[in-house]
Amino acid sequence: MTWRHPLSGEPLKVGRDNHLYDMSGQLAFQNQDGSYDFVVDAPSQQERAHFETTYENGGWWAGTDSLDDIDLPSLWAGSQEYLRSLGELTGKSVLLIGNGTSVKELLFVTLGAHVTITDLSFQGVVYAKRRFRASSLGMKRPTDCEFHAVNAYYLPFEDNTFDVVCGDAVIHHMRDLTTLFRGIHRCLKPGGYCRFLDTAYSPLWQLSKRSILRPLQKWSHKKHGISPEDKEATERGGYTWEELVQLKRTLGFRSVYYRRTGLLDYLLWRARCKLNAPWLLSLRPATLWTDRMLAKTPIMKTQGISLVFGFDK
Repeated sequence: MTWRHPLSGEPLKVGRDNHLYDMSGQLAFQNQDGSYDFVVDAPSQQERAHFETTYENGGWWAGTDSLDDIDLPSLWAGSQEYLRSLGELTGKSVLLIGNGTSVKELLFVTLGAHVTITDLSFQGVVYAKRRFRASSLGMKRPTDCEFHAVNAYYLPFEDNTFDVVCGDAVIHHMRDLTTLFRGIHRCLKPGGYCRFLDTAYSPLWQLSKRSILRPLQKWSHKKHGISPEDKEATERGGYTWEELVQLKRTLGFRSVYYRRTGLLDYLLWRARCKLNAPWLLSLRPATLWTDRMLAKTPIMKTQGISLVFGFDK
């Protein structure tokens, strides 16, 4: 991996001690058991503080099971369109943005990719790294996955580094999509692409959040907390085809990828998380089947909430 300073863009070199130094020889970033903490900008510290607390010891939804006891493909049951959108990953370099403590993306390592997992929270990536290293996958392929704290606005990677950039439920944390995707465009190799699983704008869902679901939403925010950017995204809603087309034109991407993929399964998963009710997942086969049926109707084209989107360079 070749690095640059996330703020200045100055090239960084790896010392014999594996710390990163600027071109004058000054220490820039310490190697912390194989990971670097590149989050040095002041504005992101409030958002980061929320997730450092959330991900301490993994967070309440992270799970503690050994990775050896987890069927990684099964974790993608509700994200099949997102997984398909990533294409063939064998031999590709993949950057994961805002991955938190999620482990389902370690499937990419088993598929032959070199994976770089990043998150704003250093606690999050360290927890994920510990689980990976303790697994048989981590022991067999220790150099095929690395973990670093990164602010997605300030990517510390040189130009043309990755074949694929992707993330699940992270883009709604980002207020400035132009800055974000300009950096992603820079880090993608020619012919590379980015894909993200997030939410599309749904008028019906926005109306329900402002009316019948408002008391439940307030209760959930009080009980579990909510980051400043998450709260803003909740009020805003998801992304439209029109705004992504404009972003493509502004940044010079070759094409836009936009697929509404789910409605009921998204609502079920949100209820599971907000109510801390794992038993709700027993209903998932039914919601996934219903969403597949709804995909054939006009309602999904305008009200579908789960969204797989991205750009090709």
